[in-house]
Amino acid sequence: MIWSEDNMDLKNLDNIKIPEELNGLKEKLYRDEMNSKAKKFRYSYIAATLAFIFVLGMAFPKYTKDLPLYNNIFELFGDGNYQSASEHIDEEVVSNGVSIRLVDAVYSNNEVSLTTIIKMKEPIGENVALSSDLAIKNFNILGMTGNSGVKYMGNGIYISESKMNIDFKEHKSKKFAEKADKIKVKYKIDGIFNYETKKEIKGNWKFDIELENLKSDVHVLNNKQEQNGIYLNIDRIEIDDVGTNFKISWWNDLKLDAMINQVDDIYLVDTNGNSFKLEQKGIWGNKDIVNSEAKFSKKIDTDQDYILKCTMRKSDIIGYNEQGKIEKYEIKDRRVYEKIPNVIEFEIPVNLKK
Repeated sequence: MIWSEDNMDLKNLDNIKIPEELNGLKEKLYRDEMNSKAKKFRYSYIAATLAFIFVLGMAFPKYTKDLPLYNNIFELFGDGNYQSASEHIDEEVVSNGVSIRLVDAVYSNNEVSLTTIIKMKEPIGENVALSSDLAIKNFNILGMTGNSGVKYMGNGIYISESKMNIDFKEHKSKKFAEKADKIKVKYKIDGIFNYETKKEIKGNWKFDIELENLKSDVHVLNNKQEQNGIYLNIDRIEIDDVGTNFKISWWNDLKLDAMINQVDDIYLVDTNGNSFKLEQKGIWGNKDIVNSEAKFSKKIDTDQDYILKCTMRKSDIIGYNEQGKIEKYEIKDRRVYEKIPNVIEFEIPVNLKK
C-alpha cells in the first residue's frame, strides 16, 4: 500500500502512541522474564512501530521532525479540556543551544495557560523546572498565582505546562478592569534548572502572543454563609470550554485580619452525592477581605443544584522571614481569636436556574 494524504487521516497523527525510547526497548526485552510467545509478540510490535515511523518519515517528513509527537501537551498533563479549547501557537526560540517551542495557549477567565517543548543536546536530568515571567501589555497586575510542571520525555526532550492566574486591577484606559477580553502576553523564560543536582541552563527565550478570552456564561451571585463570625461568599461562577470557575471571598466581623483563615479544600457535590475536588488557583487580598478562585474541569449543568463544600482552617502564622524566624499576624484580642474553631466546614448551595 502506498501512503498518501488521501488514504491517511493526518488529523489523527497526534493520537499515535509511540514508545518513548525505541532504542532502549530491545534491551529491556532481553531482561524481561516473559515467555517466548510474549517476547515474540513484543519484538514484532517494535519492528512494526519502527517500520511505520520509517514510512511516515518518507511520506511526510514534516511530521517526523519532532517525533515522538507532542502536539497534545495539555492532554499529557491531564488537561484535555484545555487542549480542545487552546489556540495553536507553534513559535520557536533558540538560545544558548536550547530550543523552546511555545506550542499552545489558552486564556480562560483570569487564567493564562501555556505549553512548551524544550530540546537540548545534553539533558540535565528529570527533576527540572523553568524560571519564567509573564507580563501583559497595557495592564497593571496586582498579583499573580499559578503552577507549572515539566516532564522529561527522553532523547533530550522536555515538555512543560504553566498556568498563571492573574489579578487585573488597573487598565490605562479605565480605572478598574476585572478581566480583559483580549490581551497581549509577553512570556519570558530565562533559565532551566534541575532543583536536585543544581544544574542550570541560562538563556533568553521570549514570546509575544495575543490571546482572546474564551466566551463564558457568567453568573453573578451573592451566596453568603456565616459561621462563628467568619463569612464565606460565592461571588461569581463562570462557565466556558475549559470548565467552571468559582470566585469566592471571605472575611470576618471580629476585627481580626481576614488572612487568619485559609480555605484548604474545596469540593463540588451534585444531587446524587458525587463529590468533585476543585483545583485551587491561589489567594490574594488584604486584612479586610481575601479572594480566591477554584476550577472544576467540566461544565456544570445550570439546571441542576449543587453544594460547594469548603474546609477553612485558622492560623496566625504568616510564614518565615528572611532571618528564618516565624512571623505572625497582629492579633489585638487573643481571646476572640481563640474562640474561633480551628476548622470550619462551609456548605453553600449553588443554584443557577434562571
